[in-house]
Amino acid sequence: MTTMRPRQSDNVRSELLQLVALHGMDNRAALAARTGISQSAVGGHVEALIEAGALIEVGLRATGSRGRPVYELAIAPDTGLVLVAELGIAGARLAVGSLDGNLKSMETIEFQITDGPAAVLATITDRLRTMLESYGETILPVRGLVVALPGPVDDLNGTVVRPSLMPGWDGYPVASEMSARFCCPVEVHNDVNMMAAGEALSLDADELPMIYLKVGSGLGCGIVLPDGSLLHGKHGSAGDIAHIPAPGRPDVLCECGNVGCMDAVASVRAIIQQLEQVPGVLGDQPRTSRTIVDLLQRGDPHAVRAMRDAAATLGEAVVLLVHLFNPATILVGGLVAIATDDVVASIRGTVYQRAQPLATRSLSIRQGALKELAGVTGSMRRAVEMAFSPDAVREVTGR
Repeated sequence: MTTMRPRQSDNVRSELLQLVALHGMDNRAALAARTGISQSAVGGHVEALIEAGALIEVGLRATGSRGRPVYELAIAPDTGLVLVAELGIAGARLAVGSLDGNLKSMETIEFQITDGPAAVLATITDRLRTMLESYGETILPVRGLVVALPGPVDDLNGTVVRPSLMPGWDGYPVASEMSARFCCPVEVHNDVNMMAAGEALSLDADELPMIYLKVGSGLGCGIVLPDGSLLHGKHGSAGDIAHIPAPGRPDVLCECGNVGCMDAVASVRAIIQQLEQVPGVLGDQPRTSRTIVDLLQRGDPHAVRAMRDAAATLGEAVVLLVHLFNPATILVGGLVAIATDDVVASIRGTVYQRAQPLATRSLSIRQGALKELAGVTGSMRRAVEMAFSPDAVREVTGR
């Protein structure tokens, strides 16, 4: 069967809707200047989108003493909704957003990813439906859903591929199952890529390219290119630093079955395993990132030392990334990295000591600005882009 290509008008209207929703282009003149399309052509498409109920005019804005007032444009509030499910090892952040990219509601739920995909996705589905109902939004169509997962993701097929921390999820059809439940397009992405995409929104052009590091139960890395796009690679595994060799540690067994992986040495899970060998440090406390944060904030010397050593080891991998990609910015996130300066300081020290001067001449290494909201922000933006893609725009406009 031959797949129909989007019509040229679909491409133009997709671009216009995304510019209004995500880039603040709120009038016809600004849209024409940004796209390079004539004002008359843009005006025709805008009128069609207004007639279809996708855009609305929200008022007049003066442009100066001599300029004519311009009509401000906005996405129609009843056009639809987008959903986000950002999964972690012990729970998820769920969000409902409007098609102008604004967050309407967000909740955090707890579960164990090891419960398996059937149970976890059922829990997420029920909670998202409740969120929709509680806001009286069931009459509005859901236009897109992004699921962010803490494992290697095949972007094309919407599945996780041999995730070491997610037993039972390998090859599970997450995208197709959630699409059937919500009757909308669904994309599945690696969680760190969505965090990187979210953090990139707060950066200026001269702060790109950017590398985003997540220090959590596992390690992750997302790479944002100079044009603001993500580096996915051929099958979506670009930036997976968790299973590159850690220097000097060939004897440590990793969850993936190999030995000496960075994940087995420098992740929060690895730190917990080290502290379990020290009597009295962990006791009967939960083996979670939150426990490590509490220990670090109390200044426990064993936890501080283990965290600094792990971050310094991770810095060795970052040196490699710095030489390969020559980023302008490295942002560090994850619950532990957000809660203490030790992680960033140790990574920064290793990078500045080991990397060549040209690669670090103007390099900034710091915590991410969005912190816990980075993944939801990036996923929400991607969901709006999906909803207004050339392939989906006819669903939105009814044409």
